[in-house]
Amino acid sequence: EKFKKQNRLRSNSQLSSLSIKHQTTHTSYLLVDTCWRQKRTTTKQQRKTQPRKNTHNFTKTKEKENMAATILLSKLTHIVVDSIPCCGGFGKHENESTQEAAPQVKMASHIKKFKFSGKASKYEDSKWSSLLLSARKAAKELGYDKETWDSKTWVDIEDYGWNDMSDDQKKAATTLGWDYDSWDCKYENKDWNDLPKTVQEAATFIGFTQEMWDDDSWPDDMDVHWDDLSDKQKNAVHVIGYVKETWG
Repeated sequence: EKFKKQNRLRSNSQLSSLSIKHQTTHTSYLLVDTCWRQKRTTTKQQRKTQPRKNTHNFTKTKEKENMAATILLSKLTHIVVDSIPCCGGFGKHENESTQEAAPQVKMASHIKKFKFSGKASKYEDSKWSSLLLSARKAAKELGYDKETWDSKTWVDIEDYGWNDMSDDQKKAATTLGWDYDSWDCKYENKDWNDLPKTVQEAATFIGFTQEMWDDDSWPDDMDVHWDDLSDKQKNAVHVIGYVKETWG
């Protein structure tokens, strides 16, 4: 009996201890929650009472500062450039001859940039090894191989008219830059205004004018043997559709 009584007292003591611990923990949670709510309420009140920052005025001020800096830099640049007595077209001291020559330089630069090569010149200036895969495949379809292409040997397809070729052959010729007008007619069936832009530029390069082209009049400088033409002239006449055998 004595032993049972001791166990009963010990159990009651433990339960009492757990209850006190639970109450203490619950009280702590209540205190933390109360403090958090008070802090949140205070923060909200501060936001209402404190004025908002005027970000618009700040941005506007920065824009004015940037604009003033840009204007100042522009004025300094003009002062430095205008102080140079002669600078090849810059500044206020350039002479009239430079201003008059400007359009001619622009035209020369335009002609120089235009390259009469690749598909525009029917790949006639390209070696077999440098041909694009599509161009090499098209050349094979027309009967060329490395030897005949690089040596400019005449092949049977060149005896054909455009309309004598099969659809696959026409497609291959088109891949190489040819069409009916260049293959059969060398664009002699076209007036100047009907010529493709690349053909007009190539014709201009070798000395044609619109009047000369429309009157079937050739430039005097082009009345020469094929071997006397420069490489650029040869590429230009390739654009029109001529090769060594058809130059005449």
